[in-house]
Amino acid sequence: MKVEELRQRLHEEHFAEHAYRVGEGWSSAADALCLAEEGSAFEIFYVERGEKATSFGRYTEEQAACEAFYELLCSNSWAKAHNVGFFTERSRADAAAAVLEANGIRYHRDHIPYGGPSDPRYRLFVFGRDVLQATHLLGTCP
Repeated sequence: MKVEELRQRLHEEHFAEHAYRVGEGWSSAADALCLAEEGSAFEIFYVERGEKATSFGRYTEEQAACEAFYELLCSNSWAKAHNVGFFTERSRADAAAAVLEANGIRYHRDHIPYGGPSDPRYRLFVFGRDVLQATHLLGTCP
C-alpha cells in the first residue's frame, strides 16, 4: 500500500481525522499518530501539541511504513471515535443514546465538567462507519 492508498483507506473506514496525519501538516496536530517522509525514509511518530513525542520507527520502504502505520492506528480503539452528541442536559443525552441503542449502534457516553463541577456536559461517541447512520438519526453533522 502506498501513501495515497493509505489515505483513501483511512477515509473509507471513517477513522477520525483528528487522530492521525499522513504526510505534511503534522506540526499542526494536537495529539495524533503521524506518518511523514523524512529524507529517504518514512517515520511513524506520535505528536503532542505540535511536537514529536514518541517515534514508532523508520522505514525505507513506503509499503512497509504504510502497513505498520495502519496496524498501529487500528490498535487504538479511539482512532475511529466520532462525537455525535454534546448536551447540557442529561435527559437529552439519554434520549439520543436510546435512539442509537434502538438502531443497534455501538456507542460510548461520558460527561465532563465543562465549566466546572457544577456545569457538566454529556457526550456521545460512535465508531467508524456508524457515524453516518448516527448523524442521520440524530440530525448532526459528521
